[in-house]
Amino acid sequence: MRKTIIIIIIALVLTCASGVTMQKQVNAQQIAKTVQARGVWHRPNVSGEETTLKGVCSVLDEFAEAGVNMVFVETFFHGMTVYKTNLIQYYKGFEKYDYGEYPDYLTAFVAEAKKREMFILMDLVVNHCSDKHEWFQKALEDPEGEYAQYFHFVQGKDGKEPSNYRSYFGGSAWEKVPGTEKYYLHMFAKEQPDLNWENPKLRDEIYKMMNWWLDKGLAGFRIDAIINIKKDLSFPSFE
Repeated sequence: MRKTIIIIIIALVLTCASGVTMQKQVNAQQIAKTVQARGVWHRPNVSGEETTLKGVCSVLDEFAEAGVNMVFVETFFHGMTVYKTNLIQYYKGFEKYDYGEYPDYLTAFVAEAKKREMFILMDLVVNHCSDKHEWFQKALEDPEGEYAQYFHFVQGKDGKEPSNYRSYFGGSAWEKVPGTEKYYLHMFAKEQPDLNWENPKLRDEIYKMMNWWLDKGLAGFRIDAIINIKKDLSFPSFE
């Protein structure tokens, strides 16, 4: 856990440091346009020229020539998109193609980026996961079991939702757990059940996952929806 926190802080400092984010004076908006135009905003499945080592090097060479030395990668995860939001299904999954001396795409991308003195930051969502994730599927199989505690499975009140919480996307933030009188919390889409950060086992799983990525060579993360992980577990209704 300590390693994860330190790396995140270092990454944030590096992002702000003069001469680290860019070797040339280019503002954040220009960077975003450049990254998007060059196709470095990676979706769950790698495609096109980056399915080969030569393609990976070609993309990174373009950035090196532009003076970029930090690349923000949207995701290496398997999953799907709901409301244009990355929906993580397998935290450690990424497509594998033929990358020569490297075992997979991520290893090739990070190693070749380092050769060009580039840092790689990755987008990460830890407030919620996909309803197709193994954890959630196991929770549905046993709503009273261990994996249900990875989420917020809460008993309904008077045949209705536990509270009047509303999703960011509109409608109730609660969805019925099939075959029970319980509901699960989703502050975003119903396909994105919120994780229970008050559960030490869940936290340990997240920290292990993050350190797994850092061991792969990532410089750090941009944590999405981080303000939502702390919750009042009494889930009071509001006027």
